[in-house]
Amino acid sequence: MSSFHVYFRRLRKSRHGGILTLTALMLPVLIMLTALCVDLGMLFLAKTKADIAATTAVEAAEQRLPDIAAAQALGHQVALAMLDDAGFVSQYNVDVSATTSTVDVTVKLRVDTVLAKLVDINFLDTTSQAHRPLP
Repeated sequence: MSSFHVYFRRLRKSRHGGILTLTALMLPVLIMLTALCVDLGMLFLAKTKADIAATTAVEAAEQRLPDIAAAQALGHQVALAMLDDAGFVSQYNVDVSATTSTVDVTVKLRVDTVLAKLVDINFLDTTSQAHRPLP
């Protein structure tokens, strides 16, 4: 019988060191769960910021209608200003489209991960859209 089996058989009979073994086995799992929680929290924060930026851009753009070019420019400028303080976002793209009756804003974000890089997840993407039909 291998020494590995002898060691675990002895551990079952003796209670000494059981917590240490359990801790050593569970610590990597707990670290990965913590990493997942931190990175998902950052993703949800980025999603919230993108939602706010899209909604604010739609509200700003609709004030400039019926001048479609001015509405698109203002919506784009407002969305970018809202996203500039999001330091953990590595890339973002804002698309503003306007007609005389609607304004649409799409914000796409790429969030750099912190601890999920240990399992080869380097970034997470999220998209937010806001649509405002005008009366």
